[in-house]
Amino acid sequence: MFFPDKIVSIKETDKVLEVGPGGTPYHRSNVLLEKIFNKDDANEQRGHAKPLQTKKKIVFYEGNTFPFEDNEFDYVICSHVLEHITSNEIKRFVSELQRVSTRGYLEFPTIYYDYIYNFPKHLTFLLYKNGVIKYLGKEKTQLNLFSPVQKFFYNSANAGHTCLTQSLKNYYFQGFEWYGKIQLKEVHKIQDIVYSDNISNNITKALPQNISCKQKIKNKIKEKLACFKKQVLLHVLRDRFLNAHKKWVNDQGDKTLRLDYDLAPDSVVFDLGGYEGDFAQNIYDKYGCTIYIFEPVKKFYENIIKRFDNNKKVQVFNFGLSDASGEVEINMSADGTSVFVDSANKETIILKDIVLFLDKEKLQKIDLMKINIEGGEFQVVSALIKNNLIKNIINLQVQFHIFIKDAESRRDEIRSKFKQTHKLTYDYWFVWENWKLKHK
Repeated sequence: MFFPDKIVSIKETDKVLEVGPGGTPYHRSNVLLEKIFNKDDANEQRGHAKPLQTKKKIVFYEGNTFPFEDNEFDYVICSHVLEHITSNEIKRFVSELQRVSTRGYLEFPTIYYDYIYNFPKHLTFLLYKNGVIKYLGKEKTQLNLFSPVQKFFYNSANAGHTCLTQSLKNYYFQGFEWYGKIQLKEVHKIQDIVYSDNISNNITKALPQNISCKQKIKNKIKEKLACFKKQVLLHVLRDRFLNAHKKWVNDQGDKTLRLDYDLAPDSVVFDLGGYEGDFAQNIYDKYGCTIYIFEPVKKFYENIIKRFDNNKKVQVFNFGLSDASGEVEINMSADGTSVFVDSANKETIILKDIVLFLDKEKLQKIDLMKINIEGGEFQVVSALIKNNLIKNIINLQVQFHIFIKDAESRRDEIRSKFKQTHKLTYDYWFVWENWKLKHK
């Protein structure tokens, strides 16, 4: 896998299947699915990597059907497998990916990679463009005419000379997450599975640039410090949080407590931190109420828009709510995306003052407000309390986050103020808690 950083949507409780893990499965996979091959074929299929050694569950199968139930998994990873499947079998294979899960990650080489190396076990060329995977069977091209030249590069790759591949990996490979349906289209000419001239002209930008030894040392120190900080947080607070989370999972809180409310079609629900829209979808399916979703990250926002297309009772806003309006940088990390945790992948987002927003919308009552905004909850609830708007919220479902400075004392202070207007209905330490208005 060349782009593990593109896997951003796996949740902590997700059951993850990996199809064709080869010798190096993704660390988050729970179950591994492999085809039955003889020893030599298995070696070539995994690119001559060492045989897999793992304690994870491995399921072997043959034929065209995965040995799993419909939607048995929350997420499915399929990296560098599609190119090994003949063009007349790809639709069947992809339909199996969609049958066992509704979302996942795909990665495969482009035609450029095979026109250099021409790996014998690669049977199909692929290109992902404008939401569609286009594919063309290798046998329908004249690729093998170049085999005398390609043999040199193929042998160099097997000998471990991978500098060219690494420097041009953004052109040689594609990786992306999918949700719902994977669009496929068979094409019949090479022109349909190549990059545009625009992309080709920018190829020099992919070449590696020299980094000074001093900068390398700085980067390594920064990396080690970040790792140390994470381990301290994990082990100092580990037992209490993990015990709370374990109890939450055992109590099936995501399927019960978070969804069991006295709501009706005329109820109003706020979803702060929409992410993929799962919570909003579950609430809407159960009660049919009006839902306001706030998701400042562009990618997540666009996916939610598609998910609730033409649903007039669900409004989606491409900004977050806070105690003040402005623009900030957010650090991308799947469902842990946060303004308060550092990462290399950043995006500028818009925040709007929750008090001004509520005044503009003329909302006098919110039946349920769910808040999961990775540290921003402290500002939001403080603004609601300060402006006496907390009394307009019937149920407040909030996830506080322990990585915020003075998180425990700040949470205790906020909860003491909650008690003046609300009563606690459930509480799992820094996992989820709900406060219900004492008097409607």
